Amino acid sequence: MKNILLATLILFTSTHTCMSAEVIDPDLEPKILPNLIKAKKITKKPRGKLRKKPRKRPMIYHHYYTTTIEKNCDRYINIINEKNKEIEALSTEIKHLRENKYEIMRQQLKEEYNKELKKFEEKRKSY
Repeated sequence: MKNILLATLILFTSTHTCMSAEVIDPDLEPKILPNLIKAKKITKKPRGKLRKKPRKRPMIYHHYYTTTIEKNCDRYINIINEKNKEIEALSTEIKHLRENKYEIMRQQLKEEYNKELKKFEEKRKSY
């Protein structure tokens, strides 16, 4: 039974590959150009002696550690707090500038609206 199953499996795969490997369109076949076949391969010759690769030395691990604290994190915490204060100041300044910009835009839009309203009223009175 195993031999029959193996034979059918081999037969199926070989016929499937033969059918799928056939070229349908002869124009799609790759063509080898004759001038590329005869081209010689150009190689560079070394000018001098080749450099040797540097010798890899084994890593040396020191298994002694100092337990004393050399630096304190308070300095970094102070720097972070200063930067946070700067960020807050800049964000309030940006908010203030935006409010001023919006106020200027509101005034400009109000003036344009009033001008258009006057034109509309003049046209309305003329009729």
